[in-house]
Amino acid sequence: MTKFEVKEKCTIKVNILGAIPKRVIIHDDKNRIYYFRDLAKGQSEFETNILRAGKYYINVGAEVRAYPLKKYKLNFQLPEAEKYFPHSHFKIVYNPTLVGTPARNFYKEGIIEIGDKFRSLPFQIRLFILCHEVGHSFYHDEMKADLYGCKLFLDMGYSKTMALHSLTDVLTKNPTNKKRIIHILNALKK
Repeated sequence: MTKFEVKEKCTIKVNILGAIPKRVIIHDDKNRIYYFRDLAKGQSEFETNILRAGKYYINVGAEVRAYPLKKYKLNFQLPEAEKYFPHSHFKIVYNPTLVGTPARNFYKEGIIEIGDKFRSLPFQIRLFILCHEVGHSFYHDEMKADLYGCKLFLDMGYSKTMALHSLTDVLTKNPTNKKRIIHILNALKK
C-alpha cells in the first residue's frame, strides 16, 4: 500500500513497484474508492487526474508523481439536440424502490431519481451517471446521452478510464449495452 497527498488538482503518474495486480484502486482518506483501473498484462504505469486536494492511498506499492492537471477532451461534436429542457440545477431524489437502473431523469421537472444501486457505486461513476442523466434533457437516445455525459465528465477533468468503467461496470451484459460500450470506447479513442 502506498499513501500520497495532493495539495491541488493535478495529474498523477503512478509507477507500480513489485507485483502488478489486475486492478489498482485509489482510496481517499475516508476509505472510499476514488479511482480504479484494470491493468493490461505487464502494464506497470498509468496516469489519472486527482481533482480534490487530500490524502489518498493505493492498494499496491508504487511511486506517485504529481504534474499539472491534464484535461482529456473528446474530439468530436455532440449530435444536434433532440429536445431542449435545460436546468441550471437538478433536484436529486432518492427512491428506494428504483430497480433496473441506478438513476433516471424526469427532464421536464428537473429531477434526477437515484436508487440503492447508485448509492453503492464509487464517486466518479456516480458523477458520470449524473452527467449521463443530464444528457437526457437533450437526447432520447442512450448512446447520445452517454456521449453528452462523457463530454461533461471529461470537461470537469475526470479520466477517460473512469468514463469507460462507468458503463462497463454498471450496465448489464446484453447486445444493446455492448453497442453502447463500443460506441463510447470508439469516441474515447478519437
